[in-house]
This record gives sequence, C-alpha cells and structure tokens, in this order.
Amino acid sequence: MKKILTLLCFTISSFTFAVTDYSATSVVRSYTPGFFTAGTVGESYKIWGQDNHKVNYGFLRASAAAQTSFVVNSMMGQVDFYPISFWGFYAGKDLTYRDFDVFTFDCEKVSCRGKMDRDYVGSRMALAYKNIFAFGEFRAIHETVKDKSKPFADERSTTIGGPGKDTLHRLDAVIGYKINDQYAAGYLMHRNVMQKYENSTHMNQGFVRYQGQDWSLLVGAGTFRSRNDQLFYSSLFMFQWAGAKGLLLF
Repeated sequence: MKKILTLLCFTISSFTFAVTDYSATSVVRSYTPGFFTAGTVGESYKIWGQDNHKVNYGFLRASAAAQTSFVVNSMMGQVDFYPISFWGFYAGKDLTYRDFDVFTFDCEKVSCRGKMDRDYVGSRMALAYKNIFAFGEFRAIHETVKDKSKPFADERSTTIGGPGKDTLHRLDAVIGYKINDQYAAGYLMHRNVMQKYENSTHMNQGFVRYQGQDWSLLVGAGTFRSRNDQLFYSSLFMFQWAGAKGLLLF
C-alpha cells in the first residue's frame, strides 16, 4: 500500500492545474484525557465540473499530515477520490510512535509503547438542506504492532486489539443546525469497535461551533462509554484553522 500511495501522490501532484490546501487542528478532550495538534497539506486535481459550480464537481487529492501530543507522534499519507464534491473515498498509511504508558490501560498486560502501523480505508459524506447539515464518516483501520506476545492498546479509541494486529472500525456522525453565519449547534457521535478482540467505546455529545473567517472553534459536552461499559462525563474542545481550503468542502 505504501508504494501505491507514493505513486498516486506523485501522479496527482504532477498535474499542471493542482490546487493546494493546508490546515491545522488542535483537540483537547477531558475523558479519556488527551490532546493533540495536527497539520495537513494536500494537492487536488479537478476531474470534472466547471469553476463556477459550487458543488457539482469531482476531484482527486493527495495529502500528507503530521500529528503530535509530544509523547505520541504520527505521520500520515492519504489519497482521496471524490466522484462528487460532498461524497468521497480514501486510503492511507499512518505511522505512530508511542513513548508513554497509556491512561486507562494496564500496560503490564497490554502493549502501550513502541511503533504502530495503521493502514486504513474509509468514506465520508456531507449533506445540507437550508440551515440543516449532516456529516458521516466510516473508516476501517488495520493496526499492527511489533510485540505479538500480548494484546495492544489503541490510544486514540481507548480500545484493545488482539496480539500483534487487529482491525478497528470507526464511525463518526454529526447533525446540526446553522443558526447564522457564525454559530451552529448540534449533536455528534463517535463509535469505535475492535474486530478481533471484541471491545468498543462510544461518545455522544451536544456541541456549539463558532465560525470565524478562516478558523472555527467547537465546544462539546456529553458522555463517553468505555470498553468496560462504564459511563463518564466528557467535554471536547476543537480548534481548526484553514489557511487554504482548496477543493475540499469539509
């Protein structure tokens, strides 16, 4: 997959009429406690549609990203295909290096440190009608670690994978209402299911989002259900900045 992604990235970026986008995101979550900052740069090529069409176009995109929480660091490469601007598919490679014992895990019994390889595929869609908007994304992530002697911790979903490798299924859904040009409110759901080791986590939150000229701030509050079926209060703060949007609608 790495060679395929490299070839596709080179092919897309070599188009004469490529459009560049770049952005940054910072997230803080109260439970399970965590934070990260990520930066992304991408190049897109329109494969159909005219410049004056706001949504009726399709494109290919190659992107690279880096994410850090200081003790967990990741590098990612991804290729997207959008047959139409509001619905797309993607595949990517994620290399993560972990250098601490992950909160909520017994790291004597599960592998918490070291390198993790993630190969993933997914699809995302966004729809809007008047002031109502909705977003959905599904991703299947094949995760591999070097230590095959015991199960491993997935620090992002706080689930546990089977010894050596497992597949995580992730589902995100948002439905909201645009109050005006600056404010929107709604509901978001985030669910993680580990396939082989059979455990899951689930987050439900209400949110308010403020939209600035080229940045946004989302504040959410709700519940987080752990892999042990315990229910906790959880809050979320997400800051996003888009220096150049390119052909992406969302």
